[in-house]
Amino acid sequence: MAQLFTALEFRDHENFTDDPPTNDQITEQILIWQAWIERVTGQFFDPRVLEFSFDGNGVELYQLPLAIVDIEWLKINDSETALPADEYAVYKGRQEPNDDRMNPRIKLQPYTRDIFTDPQSYRMGGDLGKRVFLRGFQNQHMKGTFGFLEPDDSPPPLILKALRRLVLRDAQRIAEGSSPSTPSSGKAGPVIEEWTDGHKYKLADVSAPPSTLDSSGDPEVDRIMMMYRRPITMGAPHSGY
Repeated sequence: MAQLFTALEFRDHENFTDDPPTNDQITEQILIWQAWIERVTGQFFDPRVLEFSFDGNGVELYQLPLAIVDIEWLKINDSETALPADEYAVYKGRQEPNDDRMNPRIKLQPYTRDIFTDPQSYRMGGDLGKRVFLRGFQNQHMKGTFGFLEPDDSPPPLILKALRRLVLRDAQRIAEGSSPSTPSSGKAGPVIEEWTDGHKYKLADVSAPPSTLDSSGDPEVDRIMMMYRRPITMGAPHSGY
C-alpha cells in the first residue's frame, strides 16, 4: 500500500505545525486510516500491479472486483499464450460518459478464427463464433494494473479529503495530549484471493446494509465511504461450457 500523501504534504495542506505529533506519528495515522478506508470501501486508491488466476464462468463476460487501470496480458482457458489485445475488450473508463470504475469487466470478442487449426483454448459453443471463459477452477490468468483512480492517475479528491479529515482529527488529539481514535471493527474488506466459480466474490460483505458499515465517527467521512463502496458483484448465468 502506497501512502496517498506524506506527513509533510499533510502539514502543508492543513497548515498544521504542531509538534507533537511528529512526522512519524502522522505517517502512522495516514497508514492506519488509509487501510480503514480500503477495508470499508472494498477499493484501493493507488495503482497496484497484480497477477492472479480465476475460475472460468462459462460466458464471454468477466466482471472484476477491482477498478482496472490497464491489462498487461490475459491467458484464457489454461492457455500458455496471451490472448491478442484486440480479441477482448477492457472496460476501464475513468470519466463520464464511460466511467467503468464501479463496473470493471472484460469481454471476449466473437471468435473468427479457423476452428481446425486454432488452439483448444478457443472453444466453439452453441452460439457460432462465441468465445467464452470455459468453466473450470483457476483456469483463467491475468496480469494488470488496478486501482480506483482519476483520469490523471491521482486518487479521488473526496477520498483524499476524507483521509485528511481523519488524520487531522487524530493529529489534533495527539497535540492535546490525548490518544488517537481507533477504527471500529467491521465486515468490509478487499480479499482478492477469494475468486469463486461463477465469479461471485466474498470480498467486502458489500451486501450488508449501510447500518453495519464501519463508522469513523465523522458523518461527512462516512457519507464519502458510502459513495465509494464496491457494488455487489453478480454472477452471470453460464452457458454450460
